[in-house]
Amino acid sequence: MSCVFKPFAQWSWFTDYDMPATVVYGANDSVSRRGLWQSLVTLADSISDEPWIVGGDFNTVVGYEENSFLGIIAVKEIVAYGNVDRLLVNDAWLRLWPNSHYQCLNARTSDHSPLVLRGDTDNHTVSMFRFDNYLTMSSEFIPLVQNVWRHRIEGTSMYAVTRKLRALKPVFRTLRKKKGDLSVNVKLAADFWPVQQLLQIDRHNTLLLCLEKCCKLVFFKATKLEQVMLQQRAKIQWLKGGDQCSRIFFRKVAMRRASKRVFQIINEDGHTLTTQEDVVNEFVSFYQRLLGGDRRREFIDLRYLRPWARHVLTQEESQALVQSVTREEIKDAFFDIAEDKAPGPDGYSSGFYKAAWPVIGEEMIKAILEFFTGRLLKQVNTTILALIPKVRAPSTVSDFRPISCCNVLYKVITKIIVQRLRLVLDKLISPSQNAFVPGRSIGDNILLAQELFAGYNRQGLPMRCALKVDLRKAHGMDNQWEPSRFLQGFRGMRDSPSIGGARSLDFFQLCFADDLLLFCKADVASVRVFRHGLAEFAKLSGYMPIHKRVSLFSPVQHRMSGNNYLQHYISRRVTFPSGVIREVEKKMRTFLWKGNSAVGYPKVAWSVVCKPIEEGGQGIRDILALNKALMSRHLWNVIQNNQSSIWVKWIAHTRLRHKSVWTVDVKGGSWGWRKILRLRSALLPYIEFKIGDGESFSLWHDPWHSLGSLITRFPRGPGRTNIPEAAKLSAVLVDGDWSWPPITDLECIEILHVLPIIHNGSDSILWRGGGFSTKAVYDIFRNHGPKCIRILKGTVRFTWPNRAWAVDIAWASKRWNGRHIVQAAYRALLAAIVYHIWQERNRRVFQQSMRPSSTIARIVVDEMRQKIISIDLPDSVSSRGLYRLWRIPWPVRGTA
Repeated sequence: MSCVFKPFAQWSWFTDYDMPATVVYGANDSVSRRGLWQSLVTLADSISDEPWIVGGDFNTVVGYEENSFLGIIAVKEIVAYGNVDRLLVNDAWLRLWPNSHYQCLNARTSDHSPLVLRGDTDNHTVSMFRFDNYLTMSSEFIPLVQNVWRHRIEGTSMYAVTRKLRALKPVFRTLRKKKGDLSVNVKLAADFWPVQQLLQIDRHNTLLLCLEKCCKLVFFKATKLEQVMLQQRAKIQWLKGGDQCSRIFFRKVAMRRASKRVFQIINEDGHTLTTQEDVVNEFVSFYQRLLGGDRRREFIDLRYLRPWARHVLTQEESQALVQSVTREEIKDAFFDIAEDKAPGPDGYSSGFYKAAWPVIGEEMIKAILEFFTGRLLKQVNTTILALIPKVRAPSTVSDFRPISCCNVLYKVITKIIVQRLRLVLDKLISPSQNAFVPGRSIGDNILLAQELFAGYNRQGLPMRCALKVDLRKAHGMDNQWEPSRFLQGFRGMRDSPSIGGARSLDFFQLCFADDLLLFCKADVASVRVFRHGLAEFAKLSGYMPIHKRVSLFSPVQHRMSGNNYLQHYISRRVTFPSGVIREVEKKMRTFLWKGNSAVGYPKVAWSVVCKPIEEGGQGIRDILALNKALMSRHLWNVIQNNQSSIWVKWIAHTRLRHKSVWTVDVKGGSWGWRKILRLRSALLPYIEFKIGDGESFSLWHDPWHSLGSLITRFPRGPGRTNIPEAAKLSAVLVDGDWSWPPITDLECIEILHVLPIIHNGSDSILWRGGGFSTKAVYDIFRNHGPKCIRILKGTVRFTWPNRAWAVDIAWASKRWNGRHIVQAAYRALLAAIVYHIWQERNRRVFQQSMRPSSTIARIVVDEMRQKIISIDLPDSVSSRGLYRLWRIPWPVRGTA
């Protein structure tokens, strides 16, 4: 049911609008709900840019299908406090009332909850200062900074810097007001159509041409300033180029504003707090208990931790950590911070420091160096705790994740310290902790967890237990909320590596950033030991385990939805099931061909769309090929026997057991391990076995020979040659040369026909054509198009169907079968293409060298031009047309 309603006069947060509203009650099955979706799509097209609200019971969960439909009608759910019935609004609504929200009241005797729509009626406080990066593009920026920075302030360098930064705030506020509303400026700058109308009448008027040029320059400058401002506020990291995309930025900013306030919260007693003061007090008291309290008086005896220490720093390592900080280190740390990162309490982003570095750089270096003499001001050591919701409808304080927003000076100091610690982190931190450690990957823990859970559903095995522990810790993304209260912190140890060690592979824990997976026997005594250990760990480190049920498993689609980074993150660490790939590609196809419309059909096959642009596609990456390429990295680590990977060690000890990864049976192990093993045949042609001393390669199992794995080709080879199956390649090497025993078996004699070259040094496995890279492997798995043909079409105009290669050749042979000179040239072109492609394939197989497609196309074009010029053609229309087709100037013929 749809209607138009007029708000009450008491609703001060509403303006004078007649509001279109739609009340929904969806059918119980998905087939019957299709009529509802079609009706809402029709309404969305008719409402256009008016504020629109849709509410009721949709009788479906917020999942993949519903999210896809919400994208079609361009609506989003506003901040909700309840999760049964829902209200949805469009972009026009969010632009007018970004802080509107609704509350689900108790259902009582009904199956549905009353929905109370609330607006932003609170008195707004003065917003904190935030530096806008677009101000650095102003010609007044440097002079204004110089005018403040030249003043001399008595005190330490860090104190002088903070005072000058504070003095610059009113200056930048004035400059921002002077710039005005950037969006309005763009609209005003775009209104230069009268000049263009006059140019239509008098196209050669120099004054009008200059005026139009000036108007365009003003417009482009205004749009650039707006784009920088919106990108900083929207926090869209993936969109760095292309069109202005103002609509995307505006929508993202509106969504962030709509979700940045907490209107109600449930305290520990179960009471709902609705006033802003009560909500703030609840958050403050929670974090005072979490970050303060008696734990700051705990004394940590280092002798208690010594038994678990993996490594004690040597004298050389200690000296490297305490070396004097250089000026280059400080400057690199400043310029390494992204400009769009959330600012700290002082409001300055790294963009300010980078743009003003010629003026402020010297004092900034002195202020940072002052910290390493033991001085740190409170102004620099202050942090904003911003909160982002963990769930769709947060109701308690624990449903929010605290995020630390630090000042840039603080970030620079910590970045320098981290760069120093990076040298020894892998030695100090347990192998079971792979997150944020250079040279390690958290994906190893994910794969290892899959291996450990592989047998939990089998009958007859010993009972096992796995505990997932969530630790409270402030880290992650940012959200620009206004500060509410100052919390007095304390000094002491906050971050420390996990005390659990691992000897060889006898580990009992896996660390995922601030989460733990603990493994033990399924008995009460083992669980009690873990609980006691967690209590000691919390007592010493301050990390508090959250004692509530947490989700251990979730569908891959849910993990990928709503977060652009997670899609690439998960595809690097999990092999996607075919059903997930189909659903993701379905969503991408819908977005590409339908957009916000309910109608439309694919114009081009998806396999063609996923080809590179130079091959006739759109450059969209194929999900299946990309996932295979990313997972091939793990197989490459196993092939290389990368001992820094705990997952590789596990595979070597449990799955391979001194067998070769090339011949081990695919059966057995986790589903992910079996999928990874199936990538072997695709990678093998691109891998080169460089034989040295022969101690690393298996004689019968590793594919060092051009015939592949010898045990696969000659299953009875070990018995007939009297060489054990477990023998290394060194068994047939003596003084750097082959030394095979006499082989009389006619089947095995083939081994000696073509033997590879022996090199000095140890054995090594190399990737042909350079180092291993995801880009190179993706090129193996993706669909290829006629790249060489497409490049040729940029020089010579001809038709090519771009289908299967054999079909295209047959088509061209029939089409270019005429006697006309142009047809003959096309036949010669086809022959040249086939010949040079065949020649390039031989080069890549036998010489392991590769030339780009553009080089092949250029060779073909040059040969064809030389061939045409060498023929004595008469001066005719056909001959001149052939020369023009191949872009050859017609020769000037002399006269007798």
